[in-house]
Amino acid sequence: MSAIHICVSASYATFETVKQKLTIGNIALFMCYLIAFALSIKCFREPDLWWQIRTGQWILQNGAVPVADPFSFTFFGKPWINIKWGFEVLAALVSDSLGPESVYLIQAFFSLLLVFFLITLAKAFGRDGIVFNPPKWIIVLGLLLTLFTIEYRIIGRPEMTSHLLTVVFVTLLLRYRKGDFKWIWLLLPLQVLWTNMHEAFGLGLVLVALFTIGTWVEFFIIKDAGLKKKAVLLSVVLALMPIAVLINPRGYVLLLQPLEIFGQVQENKFTTELVPITSYEYWNKEAYLTVGLIVLTLAGVGYKMWQDKKSAKAYTAILNVIPMGYVVIVVALAYLATTAYRNIVFLVLVLFPVLVFAFAQAFRKVEQYSKKIEIALLVLAVGFYGLIVSDKYYEIINSRDHFGLQVLSSNNPIGAAEYLKKQNIQGKGFTDYLVSSYLMWRLRPDFKSFIDLRDLDVFPSSFFQEFIESMVMPDVFAKTDSAYKFDYAVILNRPDFASAHEILRQSGKYKEVFADRVALVYIRGADSVAKDIFSSTPPLPAHLTASAINHLLNPAYSPVKEELYEEDYFATVYYLQAGEYDIALVRAQKAALSKSAKGWEALGRVYQSIAGSAANDSLRNLYNDYATSAYRASNDLKESIAANNGLGSILFRQGNIVGATEYFEQSLKMNPDDINTLMNVAECYKARVNEENGIEKVLRTYRKINRINPDNPNILLQLGAAYTRAGDCSNAREILKKVDGFQGFSPEQQQTVTNCLRQCTN
Repeated sequence: MSAIHICVSASYATFETVKQKLTIGNIALFMCYLIAFALSIKCFREPDLWWQIRTGQWILQNGAVPVADPFSFTFFGKPWINIKWGFEVLAALVSDSLGPESVYLIQAFFSLLLVFFLITLAKAFGRDGIVFNPPKWIIVLGLLLTLFTIEYRIIGRPEMTSHLLTVVFVTLLLRYRKGDFKWIWLLLPLQVLWTNMHEAFGLGLVLVALFTIGTWVEFFIIKDAGLKKKAVLLSVVLALMPIAVLINPRGYVLLLQPLEIFGQVQENKFTTELVPITSYEYWNKEAYLTVGLIVLTLAGVGYKMWQDKKSAKAYTAILNVIPMGYVVIVVALAYLATTAYRNIVFLVLVLFPVLVFAFAQAFRKVEQYSKKIEIALLVLAVGFYGLIVSDKYYEIINSRDHFGLQVLSSNNPIGAAEYLKKQNIQGKGFTDYLVSSYLMWRLRPDFKSFIDLRDLDVFPSSFFQEFIESMVMPDVFAKTDSAYKFDYAVILNRPDFASAHEILRQSGKYKEVFADRVALVYIRGADSVAKDIFSSTPPLPAHLTASAINHLLNPAYSPVKEELYEEDYFATVYYLQAGEYDIALVRAQKAALSKSAKGWEALGRVYQSIAGSAANDSLRNLYNDYATSAYRASNDLKESIAANNGLGSILFRQGNIVGATEYFEQSLKMNPDDINTLMNVAECYKARVNEENGIEKVLRTYRKINRINPDNPNILLQLGAAYTRAGDCSNAREILKKVDGFQGFSPEQQQTVTNCLRQCTN
């Protein structure tokens, strides 16, 4: 046969192979990989990553893992058990080579592995001799739901290691349960890797222990000799797991570290991602989606049991499919998911095989339509991918994330760091824990933090509490300032830090020298500066590799740009908070010239603030009219909560309570949980309390506010007073006793508490 014939035959064979593989189901499956990769390509937003990159650089420079804190001036030299050092070195290598924005490529690689092992996990489902090979469209459906649910934690942090290894561990355990003995020993080197990558490494030991217990329980139920052999070998692997944990820079110290970490989680009340299921903040879309997935899996398993209802051993039939060890793991991770919002991911991932199993049971009757379903899912996957890479997905779910490898100045205190560097400002800085991470990276090696995001690994909870009190209580800040003698301060420019900015302004020792939409810089004893210090900070330029990947995933990609009106908008908000109405008006007028909704809203805010301080009724009415016109112009372009609330508050102060209520209720339709709107509408309901069901509306609103912001003394005071007015003295006493004598109350507020308690006592 000639060489040409050989080449033609080989080419034809290759073409036929590709043709066989290029099915709708395989393309849809490929889209799941592509979606997982695209969900990982995000703008740099996680402040933790900055100190982790900096630590990795320190390790590479010093050839050792730090055992004492090298980065703060408050706890410098104190012991530090750094578990994430392996990830930190990896992040530093990527950052130094391809730019810090490219650290998210690590997440992208892990996400691809996660999809692969989720598919492997689904096929490993079941017990001895059972081959579970569901249709591809079932797997695609499960992957799309899973990726949509866990997207909120695809954020580039080292927890990606724990997500992936949890799936790998459960996969190996299930394959072992089905008789695949050769891979079970991989658990030991994987545990070594986990121990040096993320603090949740203790979960590896727990997974093996739970599966071993479940296997022994099965043996005692079924009395199968082969099962006993598996349980014995699993027990041997479990006994060797602590030895794998010992292979780390700190040796035996890490054996008990999981207990320490668990204690920190219980003690840490400063991080939103750690809120438990009882917290209002826990119930975001991910929590509701997870509940939905649980319902779907239970329905599928229940349907299987119903099919086997004629058998006296329906329970055994299920046990033949779902190993007891897996059931125990799911129950344990379900509990873990209730303890912290960020832990939901672990349950969702481990539920994947039983979710696929449930779909396979539930959709048996539509198997004849599988081709059409595959096409529909492919269209859905392509659409989902398009929404992600066009940034529309993050806009729809109202996320702060953006597609593309980029370091935005709107997410990071780039401007503040550059100001400190350019002005050569050194010494001790009073910095909040969110800005410190970036400053550690950008101002290396000299910058030392006051507090940072290494949390309770370095800083005790008592110090965190002292920091929080320093941010809201002038006398505590004065004491802290006296102890450390700060040279400057850098604080985030955000509403929940407004008290800290007010304290620094009123101290008489610090002067604002720089401001942008992210952070403010104060210098002790600074000379007078320009009147308008609000600056526009450009994003960091992206590395060529990062830019190429962005365009590869979306050829029409363009970097996220901050419009000029946004700078003027945030400058307006800043100067209003500072009481500089003249500069705020200039900035707001510039923002309004852009003919943007936010620009007109900013102008409305300024006019409303000027009206509030007007010298007479004539000027007050004039500026309120200006504000009303500006807010309406804003709503004509795009209706917003801020504009509606502005219009409502003007009408409320003018005595038009009905009109004010309508605007506030319109805002609640846009966001039922907006606490500022709820407070406004509660005031309206109080003013109309004598109307039918008036007191019930007041109570319902304050109860909701208390769920969103629990145990706030001012809210409890209002709720207690409302219960008193309603004649519900039992609830009134219970609530008001919690705040009776609260030091932060004015004399009038304390008198209200006293009067209500007296009324409910008589």
